[in-house]
Amino acid sequence: ILCKRYQAYWMSGAEFPHEIGIFLGYPIEDVKGFIHHHGSNDLFTGYWKVYARMPAKQDLFHRFEEIRKVMLHFLTFGLRMEKIIALIHGIED
Repeated sequence: ILCKRYQAYWMSGAEFPHEIGIFLGYPIEDVKGFIHHHGSNDLFTGYWKVYARMPAKQDLFHRFEEIRKVMLHFLTFGLRMEKIIALIHGIED
């Protein structure tokens, strides 16, 4: 069903299937909140719109931002993505 809805969106401009956020790794409670509230009334907007557990999501967004900065730093020194991911994985363990 999701594939058909996405194809309809892509081909004819039908409503975007917001449940695709689940496959992008968004927390299900936020995907459900987005659908239920039609994209409005979120508690906070970061990498996605947050509808539940705002403090935990803010902490997660902060971690994403810190890792993004580290990745950009290493990229400027010419490190390959695989090496950067291995370094970050070591930092996170």
